[in-house]
Amino acid sequence: MEEEKDLTLFVKAGSDGLCLGDCIFCQRVFMYMTLKQLEFQVTTVDLSRKPERFKKISSAGKLPCLYHASKQEAISDATVIEDYLERQFPGPKNPSLISKNEKAKAVIMNTFAKFTRYIKNEDITKDPQLAKSLTDDLKQIDSYIRQQTTTFLDGDSMCDLDCAMLPKLYHIRVACKEFKNYEINPDYLALWRYMNAGDEMEEFQSTAYTHEEIIHGWKKHLERL
Repeated sequence: MEEEKDLTLFVKAGSDGLCLGDCIFCQRVFMYMTLKQLEFQVTTVDLSRKPERFKKISSAGKLPCLYHASKQEAISDATVIEDYLERQFPGPKNPSLISKNEKAKAVIMNTFAKFTRYIKNEDITKDPQLAKSLTDDLKQIDSYIRQQTTTFLDGDSMCDLDCAMLPKLYHIRVACKEFKNYEINPDYLALWRYMNAGDEMEEFQSTAYTHEEIIHGWKKHLERL
């Protein structure tokens, strides 16, 4: 039997109750911990039937949830988890991933909110305006990346901003195409280079759920509107 790790990351389970589910925050932290070169185990949680161990560890019952056994700490917010990991596991063995690039932070700040407004919209007369708002935002990101000389948002290695942004762009690509017949402009070459570079990283591939999980998740969500 495999020895229990000191760190356990609980993440959303997919449609079969076992595979990785389509949570951008869970993937964000999963990527972050992988990039930080930490030793940890991942447990998927079906929130409709939470395991007893998870319920004992997390009174809030929210995901993602990091459990640090030796400290008996359970943390359920992605940003707080990242801050905690930086304090508990400083470099150089576990390199810091925190970016101080305020321009990069600002340019990616509103993208997912614009996407969710568009994908959730049921009034088709508003779709063109909402699609334009999302497109304009993606154009700004493309313009920002075009001005950089680096592969990712704040360097040639991924940082916390990429861990947050790449899962969001993954949802935008898959869900918008499926539910709105919308695709990111192919002329946004810098943005596409960035997304493709992320797709090729092992840290993204090993933490990502399938396209089908994104579609399944958004279909359920939209049916509840």
